[in-house]
Amino acid sequence: MELVSLPGIIGAVVGLYIGWLDYRIVSGVLVGRLKGNEADYDDGQKSAIMRFWPVIDGMLRVGIIAGFAALGYWAGITLS
Repeated sequence: MELVSLPGIIGAVVGLYIGWLDYRIVSGVLVGRLKGNEADYDDGQKSAIMRFWPVIDGMLRVGIIAGFAALGYWAGITLS
């Protein structure tokens, strides 16, 4: 059995692209919600959200993009 298969790599590349698109949509919606509801948050809540935004953004990037790439790799191997 091969260590890395071509259909798996193709599936992972497609999964990376779909994951990147999904990440951009999700992060855009979250930022839009935060910017749209600024009046609803007091200063303490706003500063906490903005302080942890790089951590939240990193978790979204890794979780969504890597998850879709792994799912694409698995789908490529399964369907081939």
